[in-house]
Amino acid sequence: MSLVKEYYTYHGTPSQDPAKKILFEVLGDIFGRCGFDNTWNDLDEDIQEEILQTNLKIIQKNFI
Repeated sequence: MSLVKEYYTYHGTPSQDPAKKILFEVLGDIFGRCGFDNTWNDLDEDIQEEILQTNLKIIQKNFI
């Protein structure tokens, strides 16, 4: 499953991966801010996936 799809189903079935939990919670906060979610939705799913993968690797490398 792609990270994009996993993020959109996160609240129904939380991830057991600590790095993904951090990533999805931070994204939830960002998307709750006015305007950012519109910009995100305008991006192609491939770009969204690339952003999520890159940020997940940053979290895994530095915090887990």
